[in-house]
Amino acid sequence: MVDSTSRDKLTDEEFRQKLEAHFALYRLNLRSPLITNITVNQWYRADLLLVNEVGLFRRADIEPDGIVEIGCEILQSRHSKMAPLEADPEWKIEIRPAHTWNKRTNTLLNQFDEIPGFQASGRGALEYRLVKAQTKTKALEGSGEGSGAKVTSNLDNAVQSQKPRHYLRFYPTKLDKFPQQNDKNPDPMDIILPLVVGPLYVEDNSNNSNLSRKDTSSSLPSSSPSVNTYAPPELWPDTTEMVYDTYRMFNTKNNVVIHESWDSGIPGKIWDSALVMLDVLKKMAAVKPEYLSSKHIVDLSAGTGLLGLYLASLMTKESDSQVKCGKITITELDEALALIDKNVDLNQYLVPDQPNDISSVTTTIRLATKPLLWGNLEQAAECGKADVILASDVLYESEFFEDLVKTFVDLSTSETRIYIGYKRRGFEAADERRFWALCGEHFDVSFLTADNSQDTDSCLVPFSALATGVQLYRLTVKHTSLI
Repeated sequence: MVDSTSRDKLTDEEFRQKLEAHFALYRLNLRSPLITNITVNQWYRADLLLVNEVGLFRRADIEPDGIVEIGCEILQSRHSKMAPLEADPEWKIEIRPAHTWNKRTNTLLNQFDEIPGFQASGRGALEYRLVKAQTKTKALEGSGEGSGAKVTSNLDNAVQSQKPRHYLRFYPTKLDKFPQQNDKNPDPMDIILPLVVGPLYVEDNSNNSNLSRKDTSSSLPSSSPSVNTYAPPELWPDTTEMVYDTYRMFNTKNNVVIHESWDSGIPGKIWDSALVMLDVLKKMAAVKPEYLSSKHIVDLSAGTGLLGLYLASLMTKESDSQVKCGKITITELDEALALIDKNVDLNQYLVPDQPNDISSVTTTIRLATKPLLWGNLEQAAECGKADVILASDVLYESEFFEDLVKTFVDLSTSETRIYIGYKRRGFEAADERRFWALCGEHFDVSFLTADNSQDTDSCLVPFSALATGVQLYRLTVKHTSLI
């Protein structure tokens, strides 16, 4: 992060260049809430934002004539909490460009935007409606776009007794004149992170032909209620139920869902370094499964808990991974553990001591969340010695360097491997040299690159590291260390 003190020392151009170092990966975020209860065959509006990891958008990436088209699919929860999500074979989503809204005059115009998504702006919109699917045997259109959703009737007992909870997943389908897309990075979802919103509830009155259009929804806007379900939420009655909760979904044989809390500061969101470390983890599971199998892995200062939960998903019986069950410890400051605990709860199917009816999930994954203040020996001892430590974006305050290195030492054995994802932001070169020198007192420090044939871990470096500017380091304990 660029703090105000360092800002005062920079020219405007230097400050702009530091901020633009963040503009590699974008995220879809919700600009306005969605209507909670959606009626079949009615059009509704979704207003979205394109932002980077610090919540900013660079106009030059889309102006004057760039576009990002957005698709949408409907998912259902097959667990009493949330994950895993799957495509609902009963429904599919149709989309169209949104009606043009003049926000200055609070007027919805009788004309459409040109595309469903973003055009020459970081603010975009589309309209969607829920219709009956033609078949109940195939995944919905859009689920092949990388959602990992699949059709199955394997709902747990608690879900079968509830009103079905649905979620909308918005994802990029087409980019035009968007500079991040190139031959090496052609997939829009490698550039823009999709968004999941919910829960929503379906009101299906389609089989009652005696109902008027006005009767097909109980919570439509007061102005022309039988037509303008596609109105922005500002025009709906104040009593209308709306959903604000958003998630990211990451694919395994099942999937992992992560709730972010952008208002919580540094620990509350998924940073670029975490996404790159996730790609490292995928490669490690594929080509170096022995690094992870039956090992104790610590996700250090985990923020949202993404890496630890994703690793747990690789250990399920349904997974295609060769990673065998081990122990996973997810750590954060005590005051930041609530978000991680919430995400563990959302992915409760991964936790063995919580009952569920998905019999394919292993019962031997040991997953725990622990408070860990860097430098606190007692809390480190509670976590236990690690075989592998994963650390993404842990370098943001130089005054904590010594405590962080001490924690590395406290968690390590002579065989421990530490993998660090680091993105340069506000530090000076001297700060970086000091940190790596502190590490060098106890560890051999290796900078990992994809083109270093002399290092067997070069195969773990993903393209996303180069695309985002995230640097990858490996620390191994020196034989001369007293650990």
